[in-house]
Amino acid sequence: MEIWKLFMDCFGVLWPNPNDLHQLALWWSRKHRALSVKDPWTIGLVAIADNIWRARNARYHNGIIHSTLQLFENIKREVHLVNFGLQGVINTTCNLLCCCHHLGINVTPKNPPLMLEVIWCKPPRGWYKLNVDGCSLGNPRKAGAGGVLRDQRGATVGSFKSFLDVELSYFAEFNALIEGILLAKEKKAPSLWIESDSIAIVLAVQVRSIPWYIYQDWISCLSFLNSINLKITHCFREANIVADFLVSR
Repeated sequence: MEIWKLFMDCFGVLWPNPNDLHQLALWWSRKHRALSVKDPWTIGLVAIADNIWRARNARYHNGIIHSTLQLFENIKREVHLVNFGLQGVINTTCNLLCCCHHLGINVTPKNPPLMLEVIWCKPPRGWYKLNVDGCSLGNPRKAGAGGVLRDQRGATVGSFKSFLDVELSYFAEFNALIEGILLAKEKKAPSLWIESDSIAIVLAVQVRSIPWYIYQDWISCLSFLNSINLKITHCFREANIVADFLVSR
């Protein structure tokens, strides 16, 4: 039973406690339909049963005893030698990588998912980093703005969140930007790096295409912005999770 459990652990599947091999085979077939990595699972049923049978014969006829780990390594080698493909849809990249890692196999699907590591980076020495976000639940509906200001060590200098009543998402994003700049001014940021997950906001600021309804607020911030080093860049939402959390609460 331990050898079955070891194999199932590679797929994150629990031992079903079947009454006999026939019941196990039926359960194995049903589980096959739910798994993303199908072929190694199918091969495993035959490979495990065959290795258990040969180990039993070796012990009974020749007195040779194989440990559970030895049998498992033999099964992994047999699975590795089979030239299999991936069937169906890979639900998550994690499923694929974890299973293949545990079984010691290297496989690339026909349409491999693109993996991109997204992390928040600290600002350079002497800079503060402002992450802002705004959203509207319906566009237009209830809207909010939020942001966080951090120093070169990644320590939080200040944060904010505000309710904006019924507004468009674009307005909420710009409102978050203005509130964040005012916070940076209050905290006397020597240089300011602004990040937003809204490409529209980033481009609007870079080309100075500020919408009329926020223009006066923008003008009031210019004296501060012109007195410091400033840059604004786009980031993925995964690198903006603190501001996203603030605006969603």
